[in-house]
Amino acid sequence: MRSRRFRVFPTTTILILVLVGSSTTPIAASKQNSCGPASGTYEMPMPPPGLVAVEDLIVNADCQVEAGPVRFVAPTQLAPSPSNLAKATFGSLADSAAATDASTSASGCCWGAYAVQRSWDCCGIEMNEYWTQFSWSNCSGGLCSPYIRTYSGQDGGKWATELLTCGPGWSRVSSDHYLYISSGGVGYTSVTLSGHQGYSYRGRFDCGGSNYYNSYWNSITGQANGNWVCSYSYSWRNSFVGWHTQSWCGSGAYPYK
Repeated sequence: MRSRRFRVFPTTTILILVLVGSSTTPIAASKQNSCGPASGTYEMPMPPPGLVAVEDLIVNADCQVEAGPVRFVAPTQLAPSPSNLAKATFGSLADSAAATDASTSASGCCWGAYAVQRSWDCCGIEMNEYWTQFSWSNCSGGLCSPYIRTYSGQDGGKWATELLTCGPGWSRVSSDHYLYISSGGVGYTSVTLSGHQGYSYRGRFDCGGSNYYNSYWNSITGQANGNWVCSYSYSWRNSFVGWHTQSWCGSGAYPYK
């Protein structure tokens, strides 16, 4: 059973005039409902071999977050983010058991998974992406065990920038980032990698830079038998009708860094 909690707080109506992103091409003026803060927490299951679990959440006309069904699709059906987005790898970590650990079993293997959140505004322009990837094994130093013996994790993201406006557009906030092991680890039957990244905004939609701030949390729990689950949270300081986020839970390394 997936836990799911979503919140949106409606506010007033404002006028949207321009495009976020590297282009400065204007958008025809239109009124959009400002829905205030939005947040949610949910999980997605491990997908079948060779597929990616995908779910879309969208702020509807009543300022409610609607969650679509979890779909299982081939990785080739998922497009990378636009190439004009700024991007970076944020952090990494790793640990392994001592080679002299004698808690052995007859067999073992290694596994990998990734969790991704990507968000778009009401005009279909991608605002932010946050990804984490995790690999773990019950073998190291030629020894295998019924417990986690080694793991490594990494995270990064992308964000839309602006040119020739009153600000840079979206920016990664380096002080609002973390990547750590939140439960389990070497010597346990499971290990959970948790990461977080916040993005601020100052630009044509808000020259003061105080109205918009998007935060994302990803977690991947890997088990010593090779199973895993992806967990997500997001929080938007303000949102609009049509804003939506898409989450991926896949196997191996994230292909669109």
